[in-house]
Amino acid sequence: MRWRFRILTVELAVESDEVGAVAPFADEFAAFAVPPGGGGGAPDLDATVRLRDGAPRLEIGERRLGLDGHPDPGRYLGVLLRRELAAALGDFHLLHASAAARDGAVLVLAGSPGAGKSTLMRE
Repeated sequence: MRWRFRILTVELAVESDEVGAVAPFADEFAAFAVPPGGGGGAPDLDATVRLRDGAPRLEIGERRLGLDGHPDPGRYLGVLLRRELAAALGDFHLLHASAAARDGAVLVLAGSPGAGKSTLMRE
């Protein structure tokens, strides 16, 4: 299946041999979906997700980003797509974090995926 999104100034196309892997990302960015036939030429980012052919990976141009080192490759795929999008946007900084608010204060924990931010917040 293939999806297209226009997010600010970047058009992102994602193709996958496993619909379920991209579905969470597609749901989250549904407001930015380009209607079928609405894409104007080649996208700025063209991503391919391969889960059935060899090691799970995200392909963007000549780069191959492995998905097999993460306990939830589909979730990690979303992280990688967001990073690529942030890099394509230029003056945009991506912060991977968990946050909690209480009594008018906010605590933000930033860190790498899988570092335990959400677990610590739940505790």
